Amino acid sequence: AKTGAAVFALNHPPGANDVDVNSNFSRAVSAGRDGNLALWDVKARKRISLLRGHTDWVMSAAISPNGAFAASSSSDGTVIVWDLKALKPIAKLEGQSYMGSPLAWSASSGFLVTVAADNYLRIYTVAK
Repeated sequence: AKTGAAVFALNHPPGANDVDVNSNFSRAVSAGRDGNLALWDVKARKRISLLRGHTDWVMSAAISPNGAFAASSSSDGTVIVWDLKALKPIAKLEGQSYMGSPLAWSASSGFLVTVAADNYLRIYTVAK
């Protein structure tokens, strides 16, 4: 940002709505308009996987502080919690905001906070 020039670019066609990176900037996730969460190897500058499970745009993405999990929210009213090592969902939370729930992890990575369709904050325990 010092010069305003990008160092490199990662492409999530047809576009991304949100992005998050882990604490050591080695992995990133992007919330795609293709309905997928993309997992990126930032250092190698390539996509590792497309995580499929939503039926509409993915609006928000967040990596847990310990880097073990990611969460994605969609305009389909769901939040999916992903195991980033196995590249598989471990939970699908229904009844979430159809705007795409904001996502927040606790510092311990043991809790995920979402916004449900009734506009209440929901706090979920996350464990393997």
